[in-house]
Amino acid sequence: MPFPLTLCTWDYVPNQWHPNRTAEVLDDMTGHGVNVFPRSVAMPPATVGEDGTLTCDWSTMDAPLAELKGRGQVLFHMAHPPLTFAKEPSPEAKRDTEIVYLHQWRNHLRELGWSYADYALYPMDEPGLEHGKRVPPFLDAAYVVFRDDPAWVA
Repeated sequence: MPFPLTLCTWDYVPNQWHPNRTAEVLDDMTGHGVNVFPRSVAMPPATVGEDGTLTCDWSTMDAPLAELKGRGQVLFHMAHPPLTFAKEPSPEAKRDTEIVYLHQWRNHLRELGWSYADYALYPMDEPGLEHGKRVPPFLDAAYVVFRDDPAWVA
C-alpha cells in the first residue's frame, strides 16, 4: 500500500555519506515513505548563442531523474534558469529566453514520461525571512514560471 502522506526529508542522495549506494539508499527512503525528493543541481545548464539559439545540456538532469522515476515527486530548486549568454541580453530578451528554457525543460520532462504531477518548482527557500527582503526576488522568479503564458500550461 502506498504511503498516504507526502514526506520529504530534505536529504540529497548521492551525498558524502552514501556516494556510491544511490539506488540502495533511495530504495530505503522510499520504503520508509519518502516520496518528495528535492534537487538543487538537476536544472540543466543552457547556453544562448549570439543569434539567440538556446542549447540545453539535458545530460546533467536525465541520469539523476532516472534514479527517481516512480519514487514520487521531484522538487526542483530554481529561481531563474541557469543560462549563459554569448552577449548580454536586454532584460526583456533575458526574460523571454527564460520562458523558452522552461518550455523546453517541461517538454523534455514530458519526453521522459514526467507529468506535472511528478514535479514542482521551488524558486526560493523561505522567502518571508529577513523581514520580507526575499519576497521581491521570489516574486520575480515566480513570474518567470507563472506569467500568463498559455504555452506553459498547455
